[in-house]
Amino acid sequence: YNFGISTASSLLDASEYPLLRFSIASRIFSPRIEVHRQISKKFQPNSCKNTFFVYGNQVGCQLSELNFKEYSGNAEIFEFDHIFPMKSKANRTLIIYGVLGTAELKNMILEAKILVETRENLNFALRFLSLSSGTTKVSLSGYGVELALKNTEYKAVDHLTQELPENLHGLNFRILKNRHTDRHNELESLRENLEKLGEIVPLKQWQLKDLGLKTCERIQEDSMELEEIERVLQDFPIHARTISHRSLNESFTKPIQKFQKTLKSAGIGNGENLLALNGRILSKSDSKIDLFELIERKTEKKVMDRLIEIGSVSEDSEIDYSKLLTLFDFSPIAISKNAFDYRKTKPVFLNDLESFLSPYRSLHLLLQPFPSDQIRPIARNIFNLILFIDPFDSEDKLLDLAQKYLKGKVFIRIGLVPFFNENKWGVSVQEGVNSKEISKEARKIWKTNEDILKALKNGNEFLLKTGLGKGPQALLNGYPLDTSSSESFDAALFDNIQKQTLRLQLALYQRLITDSVKIDDFWLKEETNPDLKTRVSMRIFSAKFEFFRIVKAFNERRFVELDSEASENPENPTLAIIANFENTKNRLSITKWLKSLKFPLKIALISNPTTSSDSEDSSCPSDSENLESAILRLENQESCIGARKFSNFLRKNEIKAGEMAVIFNGLVIGPFEENEKEQFLEIEDFEFLENLWKERGAKKTSAFLSQHFPNQDDVTIKFFSVLSKIYKKDVPRVAFDNFKDLENRNLIIFPPKNPESPYSTITWILNPVSREAQHLVSIVKLMSNVLNAKVEIIFNPSSELHEMPIKRFYRFVASEFLEFDENGKIKDQSAIFSNLPQKQLLTMSVETNDGWMIEVKKADDDLDNILLENTSGDVESEFSLEHILVEGQSQKSGTGDASDGLELELKSENTKYDTIVMRNLGYFQLKAEPGIWDLKIRNGTSSENFWIQKIDSKEVNGKITVVVDSFTRKWTQLVVEEIEDKKEQKEGSAMGRLMEKAKNFFSTPPPSETINVFSLASGHLYERFMRIMIVSVMKNTQSGKVKFWLLKNYLSPKFKESIPILADFYGFEYELVEYKWPKWLHQQTEKQRVMWGYKILFLDVLFPLNVDKIIFVDADQVVRADLLELMDFDLKGSPYGYVPFCESRKEMDGFRFWKTGYWNTHLMGRRYHISALYVVDLKAFRKFAAGDRLRGRYDNLSADPNSLSNLDQDLPNNMIHEVPIKSLPQNWLWCETWCDDRSKKTAKTIDLCNNPLTKEPKLSSAQRIIGEWKELDEEISNVI
Repeated sequence: YNFGISTASSLLDASEYPLLRFSIASRIFSPRIEVHRQISKKFQPNSCKNTFFVYGNQVGCQLSELNFKEYSGNAEIFEFDHIFPMKSKANRTLIIYGVLGTAELKNMILEAKILVETRENLNFALRFLSLSSGTTKVSLSGYGVELALKNTEYKAVDHLTQELPENLHGLNFRILKNRHTDRHNELESLRENLEKLGEIVPLKQWQLKDLGLKTCERIQEDSMELEEIERVLQDFPIHARTISHRSLNESFTKPIQKFQKTLKSAGIGNGENLLALNGRILSKSDSKIDLFELIERKTEKKVMDRLIEIGSVSEDSEIDYSKLLTLFDFSPIAISKNAFDYRKTKPVFLNDLESFLSPYRSLHLLLQPFPSDQIRPIARNIFNLILFIDPFDSEDKLLDLAQKYLKGKVFIRIGLVPFFNENKWGVSVQEGVNSKEISKEARKIWKTNEDILKALKNGNEFLLKTGLGKGPQALLNGYPLDTSSSESFDAALFDNIQKQTLRLQLALYQRLITDSVKIDDFWLKEETNPDLKTRVSMRIFSAKFEFFRIVKAFNERRFVELDSEASENPENPTLAIIANFENTKNRLSITKWLKSLKFPLKIALISNPTTSSDSEDSSCPSDSENLESAILRLENQESCIGARKFSNFLRKNEIKAGEMAVIFNGLVIGPFEENEKEQFLEIEDFEFLENLWKERGAKKTSAFLSQHFPNQDDVTIKFFSVLSKIYKKDVPRVAFDNFKDLENRNLIIFPPKNPESPYSTITWILNPVSREAQHLVSIVKLMSNVLNAKVEIIFNPSSELHEMPIKRFYRFVASEFLEFDENGKIKDQSAIFSNLPQKQLLTMSVETNDGWMIEVKKADDDLDNILLENTSGDVESEFSLEHILVEGQSQKSGTGDASDGLELELKSENTKYDTIVMRNLGYFQLKAEPGIWDLKIRNGTSSENFWIQKIDSKEVNGKITVVVDSFTRKWTQLVVEEIEDKKEQKEGSAMGRLMEKAKNFFSTPPPSETINVFSLASGHLYERFMRIMIVSVMKNTQSGKVKFWLLKNYLSPKFKESIPILADFYGFEYELVEYKWPKWLHQQTEKQRVMWGYKILFLDVLFPLNVDKIIFVDADQVVRADLLELMDFDLKGSPYGYVPFCESRKEMDGFRFWKTGYWNTHLMGRRYHISALYVVDLKAFRKFAAGDRLRGRYDNLSADPNSLSNLDQDLPNNMIHEVPIKSLPQNWLWCETWCDDRSKKTAKTIDLCNNPLTKEPKLSSAQRIIGEWKELDEEISNVI
């Protein structure tokens, strides 16, 4: 390690050295090395130890064995491969495998270089061999560990594994329980209450007031270093009470509250966290940072180095280059931010929402809560979609989309405007109308040739005058949408609907519009819509910031001055016009531009004749000239125009001889076609560019550069060149100066560790009393050291708190560099908690990035119920990364709809995983490990109906290979096409589908071969319950094979060791299933609620697709009947069946919340069902898209913390009218809380429901209520 690092340091800048060490410490390359190892196993001969080669079908240990005449079979090259020479396009590849650091590999590389240099059409790729077997696991980092304060209202600790305290407040409970066996429950309750005396007591409401401000004040007053801030935030529960006793200083709070208003106006809400690096937002609100994704973004470091290199000409040694990154906005110029008044085109509207008979007509309904992915059904023409269609093109996709929205009765008003592309059809509009046949759909709208001709002229004139191009085009209330594909169109349409809805809501709230307003007037008038434009050329929006190095033309003063001050003011824009000035039309066009320009700028006229030459005509003026003389020379066809020493430069930048282009302050517009030149740019386009330049920060940038680099125009151009390049695939940057108090009263600043070296700037808008802050503080500390960064922390505490904001202890595991022990072995990275409250019940969870699936491998203690005073030593656990996810979206070609229900399969040599595509976003999730995988549609119905057309926008030819070579999740975008003959069959089979549904309803399903039982548990006590449930099932099931499906996510190592023993002894099968909670679905933070979510939200994707039916049984149930009866229960077409809540125990009537209020109204006479036992027909569930519907409703409701208090139970009952529940017989579930004693005799299962009246602990209620419980418990103990 030391040798490698020292060798690398001689090749790297000093500032890159910490980044290299950090990358290695994070083991960022381990997945790729594993991929190399797997590939090498396929080819490596036994005789080759440290190196070998593959060339087509040839494999050998020495390159001398190569036969270049034989090359059969193309080598599979991957994106991760190191190809030499770089960017080589040779189609023969020699692949070298070797162990890094060996002489054999060095010699083979040198030989390969010679071969590549001396032979044509040859390159070579280098892959690394690993001497390890691949079974040794490495210590990972980049994850967080939490110890959450556990709710102890219902005790869930397994006292079988817990020693009774010898002395608790003077009482020895072991002696007491032995002496008073009849008072077991009373003693247990007393012991629990005494234990709570040592717990962290929640703060009162008055203590929570200003807790966030007080925490900020303590951080600033104590001048805390980042390490101390990290300690306070991550152990916040034990510091909260002390902080709450502080007195606030008004001089501290006022600046914070003042700038919080500024933050809010910028879209950063009260109490939100935001993290940015050099102005680039890395994390906002509750989004997590993926450490590995962050490391892989190396552009930031390279950009800073380049800026510093350019800035070395300055004598100013204290330039904050990171600030320069935020001054100018280089993000792509989006046409969707501009609106155009389309009304003169006289669209033909296909529908009129205001003619609908509906009581929902008020615009104020926009202010009502509504699902974010749906359009409110308001009978008003709120969203007007204008589609410019080609009526002569029978395959016009926009017309198909219009029909789709009309059929779907989407609340969008659709208007059509025809256009005619003369270049495409090769004739004029008039000739086209006379000679071509328009589509049947278009003829229904425009009946006569006169009608279509008039409409075409309106459409073409609008597209020409506005600069929107030749079509097709789509406008939503005047705002252009992306029409490049049906998928992007759908996404753009609904994204713009959301944005426009927000603007209308704000206008209503601010009373800028009333209910009587006509929406057209609001969007298409300058008084109410500042985005309205008369013209902007489409070519501007496809232009890129390239910053051609035309400095020479300006330095030699080869430019036209529109006024004498233009060249002196650096903030004024520069315009380079590249043209063939021997062309008369070009001269006329440019003359027209120069005569019309009214704002100060510098103009360079660069000659680009059809015959390229680098000699400069001596008749061209050598000095700058004024506007009048430039125009005179342009009008004189014989005069020389422009600097000519640019032909080589222009060719390098793909501007051919004779072509015309315009460069406005580095924005390259063109080159463009001959027939575009007369209409290419109008004066409005130049005015748009000039305003754009100002709006994006030209003045601030020029002032900064003038201050630090006076009289150096070339430096300005160089800076802009570097800055523009980083925005090609990046997001806009944010300047934070407006959020900072001039006296630093609302922030603290930590200077870079080495201020003499180049540094970045980390800006953290901090809410210290938030879970996110516990995670971000470690990231900030790490980045500040690795990047030698200056850290600015701007305070943004929550102003209102209704409960303790942080209920956990937290550690983030990451290290700047590898550490070794005295024997040279790498030290494991780990999370260490110390000085924790001894009497507080805690539960452990691990937070990873979104692409990881982990499981606990070693843990002697119950990680769900950690009580430190009852442990004999340290509580230790070890987790393992088991899978890296392959996720993505799958959409149907043409419509962009989710291909929901599509079955996908991911397969490697020895492993296979499958899943279905959700309707929600078309999302799918597949487990994987580092390696090369084949992705395909699963054989069966899906493969018979669909084929994959595109993956990540690339056409599919042959098999689809997915490479998992990173710790970050793999995201894949699929477009699938329906097989044509299947599409036709489907369109004609509506009656067939109806008959099939009727058949399913009236027929009796065949008997089940396997009884599938699903359950989940966390913590030793519930695992103990689950073992008893499993054995009770086996003892009462006389027929059929039984298979248990257990959620793997939270099972302890002890349980996973015991389950195969039980399976073998009692004769059942089992499988552990798992699923990663998707990032886009509202996250739960409390473990209990997460588990409730797993009970109901992922039933369609949790099990293999060949499982047709499953029974969920709560872990704390005991089964007393044959579950085959339940397995074969006819659900009559419903996707699932639940047992209704018992209502026979009358003393509990006061707790039956479903009898009054919301639930009573919502259920409309239906029963409220319990989630402790239910049957799911997975085939019907998937066909019904029940999982998608449940997730959609959950996502909408869960944003309100007061809804879905019993998530797994409330959600299906809430959706009872959309996803019907078949009521199971009452005797299938009995629990003492809700059912009377008489009904217990016929009970087929007994459940240990929580009792809100007595709050009796589970263990004691199990032993008291279920007669066979102790016997089963003892029997299992003997077996395992």
